[in-house]
Amino acid sequence: MRQYAAMEALKNGETAVASMVEEYGRRRRVIVKGLRNAGLSCLDPEGAFYAFPSIAGLGLSDDEFAERLLIEERVAVVPGQAFGECGRDHIRCCYATALPQIEEAIERIGNFVSRQELH
Repeated sequence: MRQYAAMEALKNGETAVASMVEEYGRRRRVIVKGLRNAGLSCLDPEGAFYAFPSIAGLGLSDDEFAERLLIEERVAVVPGQAFGECGRDHIRCCYATALPQIEEAIERIGNFVSRQELH
């Protein structure tokens, strides 16, 4: 049965793949633009399902930022240090979810960032 499914995907799956690529591109653009508008520096992800904005200058470690964002705004992000020392002062924001949820999270992140004192 798996072989039949694989053959079907190979024969007729290009349209679905193109649609998925387009949709994730839209999500990527929304999250990156939203993070930048919130005042966070964020590079365009290349081939990933997450953005990795810098929180440097906000006066919080990435652990503190993630914990307080969760408590205060009910948005979960992963502290950048979880991915090694080079992730310090960054957070990982996944955009492999529905666009309305991404937009809501971006609004909440913006609210949180606006309450922080820049250092």
